[in-house]
Amino acid sequence: MTAEPSAGDTAGRVATRRQLTELERGWSHSAPLIRRWLGEATSAMLGMAGVKPGAHVLDVAAGAGGQTLDIAQRVGPRGSVLATDIENARFDAVVCRMGLMLFLDPLQGLREMKR
Repeated sequence: MTAEPSAGDTAGRVATRRQLTELERGWSHSAPLIRRWLGEATSAMLGMAGVKPGAHVLDVAAGAGGQTLDIAQRVGPRGSVLATDIENARFDAVVCRMGLMLFLDPLQGLREMKR
């Protein structure tokens, strides 16, 4: 048996959805600037993660997906990239450009990505 959400819960969800929608618009609008700003760091991150042609990569907290496009270019037609927050499949590399700061327990998040 599950309890029905209260009016306060529903109002909270609506407010949260509204905030997330606004954040999404901001990320989308700023994507080209962010991609240029983080280009060098993204390249270094992908190199350290061992992202190479033919690799299968999980991109955690992908945001607007700028780094996802960079990963796809690196892995080429024989590789793959999945931009998501949750996945139980096996990957050759897992990257997370700016999402780690959003984890309640960043160390546990890294442990989960490693497994």
